[in-house]
Amino acid sequence: MNEMVSEVTRMASNAEQLNSISQETAAGTEEVSASVEQTNASMEQLNALASELDALSQDMHKEIRKFTFYQKKDGP
Repeated sequence: MNEMVSEVTRMASNAEQLNSISQETAAGTEEVSASVEQTNASMEQLNALASELDALSQDMHKEIRKFTFYQKKDGP
């Protein structure tokens, strides 16, 4: 009888440990998920800013091409 009580106690302890580990794992997974979402939002913002910078660069290049540069020739 004592063996059964001891075995039941051990199984209950193991179940509690598994429950605790499961809760910790779930919390860790939630943190990772939140971090991934934040990283994704940052990447989307970075992509939008890079696209804007590219458009500005193209506009600036078009404006610069309007200018003609002359080289001064030697002599009068």
